[in-house]
Amino acid sequence: MEMRLAVRQHLHALDDGREEVVYHNVIDGAPRWLRWLSPDYVVLHTTFLGIRWYEDFDRYRAQYAWLKRLACPKIALPQDEYDHSSILEDWLAELDVSHVLSCFGSSQRRVLYPALDSSMGFTKTLTGFVDPTALSALASRMTAASERPFDIVYRATKLPYWFGSHGQLKHGIAEAVEHPARAAGLRTDISTRWEDTIFGSNWLDFIMSGRATIGAESGSSVLDAVGTIQLRIKTMLAADPELTFDEVDRRLPAGWDSYTFFAISPRHLEAVMTKTCQVLIEGDYSGVLEPNRHYIPLRRNFSNLDEVLDRLHDVDACAEIADTAYREVLGHVEVTLPRLAEDIRRAARVPGRRKIPARVPIRVARTLRSPFSITATTRSRATAFATATRLWLTIASTLAKHPVLAELVAGWPRRNPRPPLRRLAGDVLRLGILERLRRETASGPAHWWISARVTEGVLQLRSEYSPPDPSRLTVTEPFTRIIWDHSAVGNSIPLASWDARPDVTLDDRGRYSFDAIAALGETDPALLTRVLRDFEPA
Repeated sequence: MEMRLAVRQHLHALDDGREEVVYHNVIDGAPRWLRWLSPDYVVLHTTFLGIRWYEDFDRYRAQYAWLKRLACPKIALPQDEYDHSSILEDWLAELDVSHVLSCFGSSQRRVLYPALDSSMGFTKTLTGFVDPTALSALASRMTAASERPFDIVYRATKLPYWFGSHGQLKHGIAEAVEHPARAAGLRTDISTRWEDTIFGSNWLDFIMSGRATIGAESGSSVLDAVGTIQLRIKTMLAADPELTFDEVDRRLPAGWDSYTFFAISPRHLEAVMTKTCQVLIEGDYSGVLEPNRHYIPLRRNFSNLDEVLDRLHDVDACAEIADTAYREVLGHVEVTLPRLAEDIRRAARVPGRRKIPARVPIRVARTLRSPFSITATTRSRATAFATATRLWLTIASTLAKHPVLAELVAGWPRRNPRPPLRRLAGDVLRLGILERLRRETASGPAHWWISARVTEGVLQLRSEYSPPDPSRLTVTEPFTRIIWDHSAVGNSIPLASWDARPDVTLDDRGRYSFDAIAALGETDPALLTRVLRDFEPA
Protein backbone atom coordinates (compact mmCIF):
# COMPACT_ATOMS: atom_id res chain seq x y z
CA MET A 1 0.00 0.00 0.00
CA GLU A 2 1.49 3.33 -1.07
CA MET A 3 1.98 5.94 1.61
CA ARG A 4 -0.54 8.77 1.69
CA LEU A 5 0.83 11.93 0.09
CA ALA A 6 0.28 14.11 3.18
CA VAL A 7 1.99 11.55 5.44
CA ARG A 8 5.04 11.36 3.17
CA GLN A 9 5.39 15.15 3.05
CA HIS A 10 4.94 15.48 6.81
CA LEU A 11 7.50 12.74 7.45
CA HIS A 12 10.13 14.43 5.28
CA ALA A 13 9.67 17.98 6.60
CA LEU A 14 13.36 18.21 7.58
CA ASP A 15 14.72 17.19 4.18
CA ASP A 16 16.02 20.66 3.30
CA GLY A 17 19.69 19.90 3.99
CA ARG A 18 20.06 21.81 7.25
CA GLU A 19 20.50 18.62 9.25
CA GLU A 20 21.94 15.19 8.67
CA VAL A 21 18.77 13.15 9.09
CA VAL A 22 18.68 9.46 9.98
CA TYR A 23 15.30 7.78 9.39
CA HIS A 24 14.22 4.58 11.06
CA ASN A 25 11.10 2.44 10.56
CA VAL A 26 10.19 0.46 13.68
CA ILE A 27 8.54 -2.44 11.84
CA ASP A 28 11.86 -4.15 11.12
CA GLY A 29 13.31 -3.56 14.59
CA ALA A 30 16.04 -1.23 15.82
CA PRO A 31 19.56 -2.13 14.60
CA ARG A 32 22.30 -1.90 17.21
CA TRP A 33 24.13 0.91 15.43
CA LEU A 34 21.14 3.20 15.89
CA ARG A 35 21.75 3.19 19.64
CA TRP A 36 25.37 4.27 19.19
CA LEU A 37 24.44 7.64 17.73
CA SER A 38 24.34 10.78 19.81
CA PRO A 39 21.96 12.98 17.81
CA ASP A 40 21.30 16.66 18.34
CA TYR A 41 17.63 15.78 18.74
CA VAL A 42 15.16 12.98 18.06
CA VAL A 43 11.76 13.36 16.41
CA LEU A 44 9.15 10.77 17.34
CA HIS A 45 6.80 10.96 14.37
CA THR A 46 3.11 10.13 14.49
CA THR A 47 3.81 6.99 12.44
CA PHE A 48 5.96 5.80 15.35
CA LEU A 49 3.72 6.94 18.19
CA GLY A 50 0.78 5.23 16.48
CA ILE A 51 2.10 1.82 17.52
CA ARG A 52 0.40 2.44 20.87
CA TRP A 53 -2.72 1.04 19.15
CA TYR A 54 -1.02 -2.24 18.19
CA GLU A 55 -1.89 -5.41 20.06
CA ASP A 56 1.82 -6.05 20.58
CA PHE A 57 2.54 -2.49 21.71
CA ASP A 58 4.19 -3.70 24.93
CA ARG A 59 6.84 -5.46 22.86
CA TYR A 60 7.60 -2.32 20.86
CA ARG A 61 7.55 -0.23 24.04
CA ALA A 62 10.21 -2.43 25.62
CA GLN A 63 12.21 -2.60 22.40
CA TYR A 64 12.53 1.20 22.22
CA ALA A 65 13.03 1.94 25.92
CA TRP A 66 16.65 2.83 25.08
CA LEU A 67 15.41 6.12 23.58
CA LYS A 68 15.12 7.47 27.12
CA ARG A 69 18.89 7.18 27.54
CA LEU A 70 19.67 9.48 24.61
CA ALA A 71 20.92 12.72 26.15
CA CYS A 72 19.22 15.09 23.73
CA PRO A 73 15.88 16.85 23.24
CA LYS A 74 13.09 14.55 22.08
CA ILE A 75 10.22 16.09 20.13
CA ALA A 76 6.96 14.18 19.74
CA LEU A 77 4.53 14.70 16.85
CA PRO A 78 1.49 12.68 17.94
CA GLN A 79 -1.84 12.75 16.14
CA ASP A 80 -5.19 11.25 17.11
CA GLU A 81 -4.11 12.21 20.62
CA TYR A 82 -7.55 11.36 22.02
CA ASP A 83 -7.06 7.69 21.12
CA HIS A 84 -5.30 5.85 24.00
CA SER A 85 -4.44 9.28 25.41
CA SER A 86 -3.28 8.08 28.84
CA ILE A 87 -1.04 5.46 27.27
CA LEU A 88 0.44 8.14 25.02
CA GLU A 89 1.02 10.48 27.97
CA ASP A 90 2.70 7.76 30.04
CA TRP A 91 4.87 6.73 27.11
CA LEU A 92 6.03 10.29 26.41
CA ALA A 93 6.97 10.71 30.06
CA GLU A 94 8.74 7.35 30.07
CA LEU A 95 10.83 8.33 27.02
CA ASP A 96 11.69 11.67 28.63
CA VAL A 97 10.14 13.67 25.77
CA SER A 98 10.91 17.37 26.13
CA HIS A 99 8.42 18.92 23.70
CA VAL A 100 5.14 17.96 22.03
CA LEU A 101 3.78 19.42 18.81
CA SER A 102 0.08 18.94 19.51
CA CYS A 103 -2.84 19.37 17.13
CA PHE A 104 -4.87 20.96 19.93
CA GLY A 105 -4.89 24.12 22.00
CA SER A 106 -4.31 24.60 25.71
CA SER A 107 -7.87 23.86 26.88
CA GLN A 108 -7.92 20.49 25.12
CA ARG A 109 -4.34 19.68 26.15
CA ARG A 110 -5.31 19.91 29.80
CA VAL A 111 -7.70 17.03 29.13
CA LEU A 112 -5.31 15.03 26.96
CA TYR A 113 -2.15 15.53 29.06
CA PRO A 114 -3.29 16.22 32.65
CA ALA A 115 -0.01 15.07 34.18
CA LEU A 116 2.32 16.70 31.63
CA ASP A 117 0.55 19.91 30.65
CA SER A 118 2.49 22.08 33.12
CA SER A 119 5.85 20.29 32.93
CA MET A 120 6.36 19.76 29.19
CA GLY A 121 6.78 22.18 26.32
CA PHE A 122 3.89 22.34 23.87
CA THR A 123 3.45 23.94 20.47
CA LYS A 124 0.17 23.90 18.57
CA THR A 125 0.57 22.50 15.08
CA LEU A 126 -1.54 21.30 12.16
CA THR A 127 -2.22 17.74 11.06
CA GLY A 128 -0.75 18.48 7.63
CA PHE A 129 1.03 21.20 5.69
CA VAL A 130 1.44 22.52 2.17
CA ASP A 131 4.64 21.50 0.42
CA PRO A 132 5.78 24.59 -1.57
CA THR A 133 7.56 22.38 -4.11
CA ALA A 134 4.44 20.31 -4.74
CA LEU A 135 2.35 23.48 -4.89
CA SER A 136 4.63 25.00 -7.53
CA ALA A 137 4.55 21.82 -9.62
CA LEU A 138 0.76 21.64 -9.32
CA ALA A 139 0.25 25.25 -10.44
CA SER A 140 1.64 24.47 -13.88
CA ARG A 141 -1.01 21.82 -14.54
CA MET A 142 -4.00 23.35 -12.74
CA THR A 143 -7.31 22.50 -14.39
CA ALA A 144 -9.94 25.23 -14.68
CA ALA A 145 -13.16 24.57 -12.77
CA SER A 146 -15.24 24.66 -15.96
CA GLU A 147 -13.12 21.89 -17.49
CA ARG A 148 -13.38 19.40 -14.62
CA PRO A 149 -15.42 16.25 -15.33
CA PHE A 150 -17.20 16.15 -11.94
CA ASP A 151 -19.08 18.66 -9.84
CA ILE A 152 -18.41 16.87 -6.51
CA VAL A 153 -15.63 14.37 -5.65
CA TYR A 154 -15.00 12.68 -2.31
CA ARG A 155 -13.33 9.68 -0.73
CA ALA A 156 -13.60 8.52 2.87
CA THR A 157 -13.51 5.28 4.80
CA LYS A 158 -16.09 4.29 7.38
CA LEU A 159 -14.48 4.97 10.72
CA PRO A 160 -15.21 2.62 13.64
CA TYR A 161 -17.87 3.60 16.14
CA TRP A 162 -15.26 4.43 18.79
CA PHE A 163 -14.47 7.67 16.93
CA GLY A 164 -17.93 8.81 18.00
CA SER A 165 -20.63 10.69 16.15
CA HIS A 166 -18.06 13.05 14.67
CA GLY A 167 -16.20 10.12 13.15
CA GLN A 168 -19.44 8.95 11.54
CA LEU A 169 -19.68 12.28 9.71
CA LYS A 170 -16.78 11.20 7.46
CA HIS A 171 -18.95 8.69 5.63
CA GLY A 172 -22.27 10.17 6.73
CA ILE A 173 -21.72 13.26 4.61
CA ALA A 174 -21.08 11.07 1.58
CA GLU A 175 -24.32 9.18 2.09
CA ALA A 176 -26.25 12.39 2.72
CA VAL A 177 -24.94 14.24 -0.33
CA GLU A 178 -24.54 11.69 -3.12
CA HIS A 179 -28.15 10.88 -4.10
CA PRO A 180 -29.59 14.41 -3.62
CA ALA A 181 -26.66 15.82 -5.64
CA ARG A 182 -27.32 13.45 -8.52
CA ALA A 183 -31.04 14.20 -8.34
CA ALA A 184 -30.14 17.90 -8.60
CA GLY A 185 -28.23 17.21 -11.81
CA LEU A 186 -24.72 17.37 -10.35
CA ARG A 187 -22.03 14.95 -11.53
CA THR A 188 -20.45 13.07 -8.62
CA ASP A 189 -17.59 10.70 -7.88
CA ILE A 190 -18.22 9.88 -4.21
CA SER A 191 -17.24 6.64 -2.47
CA THR A 192 -16.61 5.27 1.00
CA ARG A 193 -15.44 1.85 -0.19
CA TRP A 194 -11.92 0.84 0.84
CA GLU A 195 -11.13 -0.48 -2.64
CA ASP A 196 -11.76 3.01 -4.06
CA THR A 197 -9.16 4.62 -1.79
CA ILE A 198 -6.61 6.73 -3.68
CA PHE A 199 -3.00 6.94 -2.47
CA GLY A 200 0.11 8.86 -3.41
CA SER A 201 0.37 11.62 -6.01
CA ASN A 202 -2.80 10.43 -7.75
CA TRP A 203 -4.77 11.97 -4.88
CA LEU A 204 -4.24 15.55 -6.07
CA ASP A 205 -5.30 14.60 -9.59
CA PHE A 206 -8.46 13.06 -8.15
CA ILE A 207 -9.31 16.20 -6.15
CA MET A 208 -8.65 18.30 -9.25
CA SER A 209 -11.17 16.23 -11.21
CA GLY A 210 -14.04 17.92 -9.34
CA ARG A 211 -15.20 21.52 -9.04
CA ALA A 212 -16.03 20.86 -5.40
CA THR A 213 -15.41 18.39 -2.63
CA ILE A 214 -17.16 17.73 0.69
CA GLY A 215 -15.87 16.99 4.17
CA ALA A 216 -15.65 17.66 7.88
CA GLU A 217 -12.94 18.45 10.40
CA SER A 218 -10.63 15.59 11.27
CA GLY A 219 -10.73 14.19 14.78
CA SER A 220 -13.07 12.51 17.20
CA SER A 221 -15.83 13.29 19.68
CA VAL A 222 -14.54 10.57 22.06
CA LEU A 223 -11.74 10.51 24.65
CA ASP A 224 -10.59 6.90 24.99
CA ALA A 225 -7.84 7.06 27.60
CA VAL A 226 -6.69 3.42 27.55
CA GLY A 227 -8.79 1.84 24.81
CA THR A 228 -11.63 0.78 27.10
CA ILE A 229 -14.35 2.28 24.90
CA GLN A 230 -12.90 0.63 21.83
CA LEU A 231 -12.85 -2.74 23.61
CA ARG A 232 -16.45 -2.38 24.80
CA ILE A 233 -17.67 -1.53 21.31
CA LYS A 234 -15.74 -4.41 19.75
CA THR A 235 -17.29 -6.76 22.30
CA MET A 236 -20.79 -5.49 21.46
CA LEU A 237 -20.24 -5.89 17.72
CA ALA A 238 -18.78 -9.37 18.16
CA ALA A 239 -22.04 -10.39 19.82
CA ASP A 240 -24.24 -8.49 17.34
CA PRO A 241 -22.45 -7.26 14.17
CA GLU A 242 -25.62 -5.51 12.95
CA LEU A 243 -25.72 -2.96 15.76
CA THR A 244 -26.14 0.61 14.54
CA PHE A 245 -24.19 3.53 15.96
CA ASP A 246 -27.30 4.80 17.77
CA GLU A 247 -27.80 1.42 19.40
CA VAL A 248 -24.19 1.34 20.56
CA ASP A 249 -24.52 4.91 21.81
CA ARG A 250 -27.46 3.96 24.05
CA ARG A 251 -25.43 1.15 25.66
CA LEU A 252 -22.47 3.34 26.61
CA PRO A 253 -22.22 5.79 29.55
CA ALA A 254 -23.73 9.23 29.09
CA GLY A 255 -21.23 11.79 27.84
CA TRP A 256 -18.87 9.32 26.17
CA ASP A 257 -19.47 11.07 22.82
CA SER A 258 -19.36 14.69 23.98
CA TYR A 259 -15.79 15.84 23.25
CA THR A 260 -14.59 18.21 20.51
CA PHE A 261 -11.15 17.05 19.45
CA PHE A 262 -11.49 18.55 15.96
CA ALA A 263 -8.85 20.01 13.65
CA ILE A 264 -8.25 20.91 10.04
CA SER A 265 -7.28 17.93 7.88
CA PRO A 266 -4.50 17.72 5.26
CA ARG A 267 -7.14 17.09 2.61
CA HIS A 268 -8.67 20.52 3.29
CA LEU A 269 -5.35 22.13 2.40
CA GLU A 270 -5.01 19.83 -0.61
CA ALA A 271 -8.40 21.04 -1.84
CA VAL A 272 -7.18 24.63 -1.43
CA MET A 273 -4.01 23.78 -3.39
CA THR A 274 -6.06 22.41 -6.30
CA LYS A 275 -8.52 25.35 -6.29
CA THR A 276 -11.36 23.01 -5.45
CA CYS A 277 -14.38 24.59 -3.75
CA GLN A 278 -15.15 22.92 -0.42
CA VAL A 279 -18.50 22.11 1.14
CA LEU A 280 -17.69 21.46 4.79
CA ILE A 281 -19.52 20.73 7.99
CA GLU A 282 -19.52 23.96 10.02
CA GLY A 283 -16.48 24.16 12.30
CA ASP A 284 -13.38 26.06 13.35
CA TYR A 285 -10.85 24.24 11.13
CA SER A 286 -7.96 25.24 13.40
CA GLY A 287 -8.65 28.89 12.62
CA VAL A 288 -7.41 28.46 9.04
CA LEU A 289 -10.66 28.32 7.04
CA GLU A 290 -13.47 30.89 7.25
CA PRO A 291 -17.06 29.90 6.30
CA ASN A 292 -18.64 31.52 3.22
CA ARG A 293 -15.23 32.88 2.31
CA HIS A 294 -13.02 29.79 2.07
CA TYR A 295 -15.74 27.13 2.04
CA ILE A 296 -19.51 26.64 1.80
CA PRO A 297 -20.82 25.66 5.26
CA LEU A 298 -23.13 22.65 5.69
CA ARG A 299 -24.95 22.16 8.98
CA ARG A 300 -24.15 19.02 10.96
CA ASN A 301 -27.73 17.79 10.55
CA PHE A 302 -27.62 18.54 6.77
CA SER A 303 -30.74 20.73 7.11
CA ASN A 304 -29.42 23.27 4.57
CA LEU A 305 -28.30 20.67 2.01
CA ASP A 306 -30.75 21.83 -0.69
CA GLU A 307 -29.44 25.38 -0.38
CA VAL A 308 -25.85 24.17 -0.60
CA LEU A 309 -26.55 22.10 -3.73
CA ASP A 310 -28.16 25.16 -5.35
CA ARG A 311 -24.98 27.14 -4.65
CA LEU A 312 -22.88 24.44 -6.33
CA HIS A 313 -24.70 25.05 -9.62
CA ASP A 314 -23.15 28.51 -9.73
CA VAL A 315 -19.80 27.64 -11.33
CA ASP A 316 -18.39 31.18 -11.11
CA ALA A 317 -19.33 31.68 -7.45
CA CYS A 318 -17.75 28.35 -6.46
CA ALA A 319 -14.62 29.20 -8.41
CA GLU A 320 -14.42 32.53 -6.58
CA ILE A 321 -14.54 30.77 -3.20
CA ALA A 322 -11.78 28.39 -4.32
CA ASP A 323 -9.65 31.27 -5.66
CA THR A 324 -10.09 33.26 -2.44
CA ALA A 325 -8.99 30.27 -0.35
CA TYR A 326 -5.99 29.75 -2.66
CA ARG A 327 -4.85 33.37 -2.29
CA GLU A 328 -5.51 33.86 1.39
CA VAL A 329 -4.86 30.46 2.97
CA LEU A 330 -1.74 29.58 1.00
CA GLY A 331 -0.39 33.07 1.60
CA HIS A 332 0.23 32.26 5.27
CA VAL A 333 3.52 30.62 6.22
CA GLU A 334 1.73 28.83 9.09
CA VAL A 335 0.31 26.25 6.66
CA THR A 336 3.53 25.49 4.77
CA LEU A 337 5.90 22.61 5.41
CA PRO A 338 8.87 24.88 6.31
CA ARG A 339 6.81 26.08 9.30
CA LEU A 340 6.66 22.53 10.67
CA ALA A 341 10.42 22.20 10.21
CA GLU A 342 11.04 25.47 12.05
CA ASP A 343 8.70 24.48 14.89
CA ILE A 344 10.66 21.24 15.31
CA ARG A 345 14.00 23.08 15.29
CA ARG A 346 12.72 25.68 17.73
CA ALA A 347 11.54 22.95 20.06
CA ALA A 348 14.95 21.29 19.82
CA ARG A 349 16.81 24.61 20.20
CA VAL A 350 19.40 23.43 17.70
CA PRO A 351 19.98 26.06 14.98
CA GLY A 352 21.61 25.23 11.69
CA ARG A 353 23.26 22.07 10.45
CA ARG A 354 25.24 19.84 12.79
CA LYS A 355 26.80 16.43 12.36
CA ILE A 356 25.62 13.41 14.33
CA PRO A 357 28.60 12.31 16.48
CA ALA A 358 29.13 8.81 17.78
CA ARG A 359 28.70 8.12 21.48
CA VAL A 360 31.98 6.20 21.54
CA PRO A 361 34.98 8.46 22.22
CA ILE A 362 37.19 7.08 19.43
CA ARG A 363 35.84 9.19 16.56
CA VAL A 364 32.62 10.26 14.87
CA ALA A 365 30.30 7.55 13.65
CA ARG A 366 31.42 6.30 10.26
CA THR A 367 28.92 5.24 7.61
CA LEU A 368 30.38 2.41 5.54
CA ARG A 369 31.32 3.43 2.01
CA SER A 370 30.83 0.13 0.22
CA PRO A 371 29.43 -0.79 -3.18
CA PHE A 372 26.02 -1.18 -1.56
CA SER A 373 25.34 2.15 0.23
CA ILE A 374 24.35 0.64 3.57
CA THR A 375 23.15 2.53 6.60
CA ALA A 376 25.20 0.58 9.12
CA THR A 377 27.28 2.85 11.35
CA THR A 378 30.12 1.05 13.06
CA ARG A 379 32.13 1.38 16.26
CA SER A 380 35.40 0.04 14.89
CA ARG A 381 37.31 -1.02 11.81
CA ALA A 382 36.92 -4.64 12.87
CA THR A 383 33.14 -4.31 12.88
CA ALA A 384 33.25 -2.53 9.52
CA PHE A 385 35.33 -5.32 8.02
CA ALA A 386 33.00 -8.01 9.38
CA THR A 387 29.95 -6.21 8.00
CA ALA A 388 31.52 -5.72 4.56
CA THR A 389 32.50 -9.39 4.53
CA ARG A 390 28.90 -10.43 5.12
CA LEU A 391 27.76 -8.23 2.26
CA TRP A 392 30.32 -9.66 -0.18
CA LEU A 393 29.45 -13.20 0.90
CA THR A 394 25.80 -12.48 0.11
CA ILE A 395 26.79 -11.31 -3.36
CA ALA A 396 28.96 -14.37 -3.91
CA SER A 397 26.20 -16.68 -2.71
CA THR A 398 23.67 -15.04 -5.04
CA LEU A 399 25.98 -15.46 -8.04
CA ALA A 400 26.73 -19.08 -7.10
CA LYS A 401 23.03 -19.96 -6.93
CA HIS A 402 22.26 -18.23 -10.22
CA PRO A 403 24.73 -19.18 -12.99
CA VAL A 404 22.81 -17.17 -15.56
CA LEU A 405 23.27 -14.01 -13.49
CA ALA A 406 26.95 -14.88 -13.02
CA GLU A 407 27.29 -15.20 -16.81
CA LEU A 408 25.78 -11.75 -17.31
CA VAL A 409 28.02 -10.18 -14.64
CA ALA A 410 31.09 -11.88 -16.16
CA GLY A 411 30.54 -9.80 -19.29
CA TRP A 412 31.14 -6.57 -17.36
CA PRO A 413 34.84 -6.14 -18.37
CA ARG A 414 33.89 -6.38 -22.06
CA ARG A 415 31.10 -3.82 -21.83
CA ASN A 416 31.84 -0.34 -23.17
CA PRO A 417 30.75 1.86 -21.56
CA ARG A 418 30.58 -0.18 -18.39
CA PRO A 419 28.09 0.49 -15.61
CA PRO A 420 29.89 1.33 -12.32
CA LEU A 421 31.04 -1.79 -10.48
CA ARG A 422 29.69 -0.30 -7.27
CA ARG A 423 26.21 -0.12 -8.80
CA LEU A 424 26.46 -3.61 -10.29
CA ALA A 425 27.44 -5.10 -6.92
CA GLY A 426 24.50 -3.27 -5.35
CA ASP A 427 22.12 -4.72 -7.94
CA VAL A 428 23.30 -8.27 -7.27
CA LEU A 429 23.09 -7.77 -3.50
CA ARG A 430 19.52 -6.51 -3.67
CA LEU A 431 18.48 -9.28 -6.05
CA GLY A 432 19.71 -11.72 -3.42
CA ILE A 433 17.67 -9.94 -0.73
CA LEU A 434 14.60 -10.00 -2.97
CA GLU A 435 15.00 -13.74 -3.42
CA ARG A 436 15.23 -14.19 0.35
CA LEU A 437 12.11 -12.11 0.92
CA ARG A 438 10.21 -14.03 -1.75
CA ARG A 439 11.20 -17.31 -0.12
CA GLU A 440 10.21 -16.15 3.38
CA THR A 441 6.85 -14.80 2.19
CA ALA A 442 6.06 -18.11 0.51
CA SER A 443 7.00 -20.17 3.57
CA GLY A 444 4.80 -18.46 6.13
CA PRO A 445 3.07 -15.29 7.35
CA ALA A 446 4.98 -12.02 7.14
CA HIS A 447 4.39 -8.39 8.10
CA TRP A 448 4.41 -7.47 4.42
CA TRP A 449 4.78 -9.06 1.00
CA ILE A 450 6.00 -8.15 -2.48
CA SER A 451 3.53 -7.72 -5.31
CA ALA A 452 4.51 -7.72 -8.97
CA ARG A 453 3.17 -6.31 -12.20
CA VAL A 454 4.62 -5.41 -15.59
CA THR A 455 4.05 -1.93 -17.04
CA GLU A 456 5.58 -0.93 -20.38
CA GLY A 457 8.29 -3.57 -20.14
CA VAL A 458 9.20 -2.81 -16.51
CA LEU A 459 8.67 -5.36 -13.73
CA GLN A 460 7.41 -3.23 -10.86
CA LEU A 461 7.84 -4.85 -7.45
CA ARG A 462 6.05 -3.22 -4.53
CA SER A 463 6.35 -3.96 -0.81
CA GLU A 464 2.82 -4.02 0.60
CA TYR A 465 1.16 -4.41 4.00
CA SER A 466 -2.24 -5.48 2.69
CA PRO A 467 -3.13 -9.22 2.59
CA PRO A 468 -1.27 -11.00 -0.25
CA ASP A 469 -3.16 -11.10 -3.54
CA PRO A 470 -2.28 -14.30 -5.50
CA SER A 471 -3.03 -12.55 -8.79
CA ARG A 472 -0.22 -10.06 -8.06
CA LEU A 473 2.44 -12.60 -7.15
CA THR A 474 3.17 -13.86 -10.67
CA VAL A 475 3.75 -12.15 -13.99
CA THR A 476 3.43 -13.43 -17.53
CA GLU A 477 4.29 -10.38 -19.65
CA PRO A 478 7.86 -9.80 -20.94
CA PHE A 479 10.02 -7.19 -19.20
CA THR A 480 13.54 -5.76 -19.51
CA ARG A 481 13.95 -3.85 -16.24
CA ILE A 482 13.15 -4.28 -12.54
CA ILE A 483 12.12 -1.48 -10.18
CA TRP A 484 11.49 -2.15 -6.49
CA ASP A 485 9.26 0.25 -4.53
CA HIS A 486 9.71 -0.41 -0.81
CA SER A 487 8.40 3.01 0.31
CA ALA A 488 5.34 1.65 2.12
CA VAL A 489 7.69 -0.15 4.54
CA GLY A 490 10.78 2.06 4.63
CA ASN A 491 13.89 3.04 2.70
CA SER A 492 16.09 0.17 3.87
CA ILE A 493 15.88 -3.57 4.42
CA PRO A 494 17.88 -5.91 6.69
CA LEU A 495 20.44 -8.02 4.87
CA ALA A 496 19.33 -11.07 6.85
CA SER A 497 15.98 -11.77 8.48
CA TRP A 498 17.66 -12.93 11.69
CA ASP A 499 19.74 -9.77 12.18
CA ALA A 500 18.71 -6.15 11.70
CA ARG A 501 22.34 -5.13 11.04
CA PRO A 502 23.34 -4.06 8.46
CA ASP A 503 20.43 -2.33 6.75
CA VAL A 504 20.81 -2.16 2.96
CA THR A 505 19.31 1.06 1.63
CA LEU A 506 17.21 1.71 -1.42
CA ASP A 507 16.99 5.41 -2.30
CA ASP A 508 15.75 8.13 0.07
CA ARG A 509 12.18 7.44 -1.02
CA GLY A 510 12.41 3.68 -0.66
CA ARG A 511 12.82 2.84 -4.36
CA TYR A 512 15.52 0.99 -6.27
CA SER A 513 16.04 0.51 -10.01
CA PHE A 514 18.29 -2.34 -11.13
CA ASP A 515 19.90 -0.21 -13.84
CA ALA A 516 23.37 -1.79 -13.92
CA ILE A 517 21.90 -5.22 -14.61
CA ALA A 518 19.70 -3.70 -17.33
CA ALA A 519 22.70 -1.91 -18.89
CA LEU A 520 24.70 -5.15 -19.13
CA GLY A 521 21.74 -6.82 -20.77
CA GLU A 522 21.56 -4.29 -23.61
CA THR A 523 24.18 -6.29 -25.53
CA ASP A 524 22.48 -9.63 -24.88
CA PRO A 525 18.71 -9.15 -24.33
CA ALA A 526 18.08 -12.90 -24.37
CA LEU A 527 20.53 -13.45 -21.50
CA LEU A 528 19.00 -10.56 -19.56
CA THR A 529 15.53 -12.06 -19.96
CA ARG A 530 16.79 -15.36 -18.56
CA VAL A 531 18.31 -13.54 -15.59
CA LEU A 532 15.18 -11.57 -14.80
CA ARG A 533 12.97 -14.64 -15.16
CA ASP A 534 15.21 -16.37 -12.64
CA PHE A 535 14.32 -13.72 -10.05
CA GLU A 536 10.69 -12.97 -10.88
CA PRO A 537 8.16 -13.56 -8.08
CA ALA A 538 6.76 -17.07 -8.02
